[in-house]
Parts: sequence; C-alpha cells; structure tokens
Amino acid sequence: TTGQWRNEQIDLSNFADQSPLQVFFRVTNNFENNIFIDNVNFRTTSVPEELKKRGYLILPNPFRETFALWHYEQPTDLRSITVYNSVGQLMWSRQYNNNADKYIPIDLFGKPAGVYFIRVEYFNISKTFADQVIKF
Repeated sequence: TTGQWRNEQIDLSNFADQSPLQVFFRVTNNFENNIFIDNVNFRTTSVPEELKKRGYLILPNPFRETFALWHYEQPTDLRSITVYNSVGQLMWSRQYNNNADKYIPIDLFGKPAGVYFIRVEYFNISKTFADQVIKF
C-alpha cells in the first residue's frame, strides 16, 4: 500500500565534481527480508550566479509572508540572524552554533507591510552583513 513506501531525498551535490559517479543500493540485515526500490530520480540543480558571487541571497524580495537566506556554502560560522522593522523593533531572531542550514526560511506572517532590515552575524566578523527586504 502507499503507506508502506517511504520517500527519501539524498543530496549528492558534494560529489558533483567527481565523474563518473556510481550509485548502488545495499541492504544489510539478517532477517532476509526483501527490499523494494522504485522510482529513483537523479537531477541536477543550477544555482544563480549572484549566489555564487556573493555567497548568499535573500529571496524573494519583496515578499508576502516568508523570505529566506540562502547560503552558497554550508554556513559553519553563522552566529545569528535578526530582523528589525523600520523603527528598530526586533521582529525575528535566531541564534546558531555550527548548526545552520544552507537555506533558512524567515517567517514574518502577521507582521505589517513595510521595510525590514536583516542583520546576519558570523563568528568571523568580516563576513557580517546587513540588508533590507520589503514586505507587501
């Protein structure tokens, strides 16, 4: 039945420069059960040039409820992300300690339309930046 199937996604982008790439499935158990694998798909993704150039993107801008901070490389030294409204009130904040994802959604649902300022701090202070987004 449908409930007996799992969907798995595995990011193989770390192996993108290694060619050719061979993928195989191996079952290790002592119960001699069968494993059924179906509908295996491999796809490539291209990233925007601006992401490669700057190392990060804030998108979409303008946004309705949610925007995201997308890093090109895994942000191992990300310290915090804070979002302030145009009068300096803190609207959203998150702290990190070597546990940040490359794609971080920021939800401002229920907040009024306007200009918001995002401050991204790294342990390496020279990488710290500020940017603005517009909510409509």
